[in-house]
This record gives sequence, C-alpha cells and structure tokens, in this order.
Amino acid sequence: MVLFLTLLLVFVSLGNAASTSRNRLTSGPPIVSEQQTQDWLHLWQKRLHLEDWKIDVKIVRIWDLEQGTLGHIDWSVPHRTATIKVLNPSDYELPKDKIPADMELSIVHELVHLHLSVLPLNKATRGAEEQVVTMLADALVDLEHHPVSTE
Repeated sequence: MVLFLTLLLVFVSLGNAASTSRNRLTSGPPIVSEQQTQDWLHLWQKRLHLEDWKIDVKIVRIWDLEQGTLGHIDWSVPHRTATIKVLNPSDYELPKDKIPADMELSIVHELVHLHLSVLPLNKATRGAEEQVVTMLADALVDLEHHPVSTE
C-alpha cells in the first residue's frame, strides 16, 4: 500500500511538473505572432506572383503536422485556395532567435509548392521536387535577407 501511494505521488508530481513546463513554453509574448505570419504571407505571395490565390496561414502544434516537418500546404487549383500550416514556436528545437527566420522560410517553401501544383503528383519524383522547392525557397529568403551587391 505504501509503495502504491509513493508511486501515485511520483506520477502526480511528474504530471504537475510537465504542465508547469508546458505553461512556461506557451506563456508570455509569442516569438512569432499570427500577424507576423500574415505579413510574411502577403509579402511573399506578392513576390511570387500568387495574388490570384486566396491563401491562409495557421500556426499549429507539432501533432498537427506530419512527423519531421515544419510546415504543410493543402491547395485546390480549381478554386485557387490554399492553407499553409507552420510549426508553433513552442514546438521548435532551435534557439529562439532563429525561429522567426525559419518560420518565414517555411511559408516561402510552401508557397513555392503552389507553382508546382499544376504538375501531376508523382510519388516517384516527390523527393526530387522537395529538394528543388527547398533550394528555391532557401535562395529566395537568403536574397531577401542578404542582398547581393551589384557594384
């Protein structure tokens, strides 16, 4: 009986520590606000000439994304609509100062997928497509933040 009560107290205290830790991660001002993601979306949507699309962006928890991903996009070509999901900063494993740039990159990455949305989906070439999208998004964001001097 004493062993049972001891184990029960240990589990209760672990549960309280986990909820305290979770609250600490999600309390305080957000590292990236919904408004910031909207601003990035509108900026890049214009730059990528996707103004004719109605696109929403949502900050979601890690369990709302495919394992190992930082973002996802669902689209409808006939309706010209899309929804982008980006990982909530509280679920990131990067230093806090690196998270905003990575979230912006995720939005650009997902927008680049829209340009390829007219191509047929092919599981055999999905890896190659993902590599191309990643390289293009990286280059675009890098140019935005580190413009090349033309002198």
